[in-house]
Amino acid sequence: MKPTSVIFLILALILTVGGIVTCLTARSMAEADGVALFDANAVDGSDSIDRYDYDAASVSRIQIDVGDVDINIYGKSKEPYVELVNFPKNMYAFSLTGNNITISDALNLSSLFGIVRNGFEFSGLRHYLYWNQMKDRHRAINIYLSDAVQIKQFDITNSSGNVLLSRIPGKADYDIATGTGNVTVNRVNSFSTFKLSLGNGDLSFYSYTGTGNFDFKLNTGNIDISILDMSSRSYYLDAPAGSVTFGGEQHNSSLVLEPMDAASSLTAYTASGSIHITKLSYNEMMMDAEK
Repeated sequence: MKPTSVIFLILALILTVGGIVTCLTARSMAEADGVALFDANAVDGSDSIDRYDYDAASVSRIQIDVGDVDINIYGKSKEPYVELVNFPKNMYAFSLTGNNITISDALNLSSLFGIVRNGFEFSGLRHYLYWNQMKDRHRAINIYLSDAVQIKQFDITNSSGNVLLSRIPGKADYDIATGTGNVTVNRVNSFSTFKLSLGNGDLSFYSYTGTGNFDFKLNTGNIDISILDMSSRSYYLDAPAGSVTFGGEQHNSSLVLEPMDAASSLTAYTASGSIHITKLSYNEMMMDAEK
């Protein structure tokens, strides 16, 4: 064997032994300090949840851009926080910059090195060892809003997965784009703009207030809308492959209503599906408010 080869073998042995000693030392130090080297949930198969608290008064915009992820946003929470369920460590980006919360699962330097909350939190390459076990788990983003939170803009994009908006106060604008999944909007007050683009899935929109402009476009799926006040609004409803039901009356595939006192508009289109718009009674609204 050539002397050069022997030297490289010796160096490789030294580096290997040094790496093993370093790992054992790190494990001993972590055990002594009560620090887990790995996410225990990632190892044992249960849900791994990363939680981020935020100041209710400091956030006015939420931006989400992810792949196959369920997105749930809940109002009426006692405290504001975000949960990321089954997102592999260092494989997503969460940032709180200025007044914006931004969440993305696109791979970039920010996610790989754990740049979070205006800081740098690289937690080690060891977490990538369990990425293969985590990648097929059901992922979800849960955002909890307290009454003190006043969001002005929601920008939500996911390639697939269900979207739920529930009991969100305030007068925010909404811009939602979903590839495949169902979208449920429950008791959301919108006095400005609510825009939804949905590829394949159903829309259930249940709101007892709201004088904003609504624009819903679906490729395949049904649109069900329940609102308290059906007057003072223009309606542009189109379901070329289905039917339109408005206030209990069934129409053909389209319906246009333009009252003189219209202060806002509702545009709904589904290429393959039907549209149902019903009036929510005051008693239904009060019963729902008590839940």
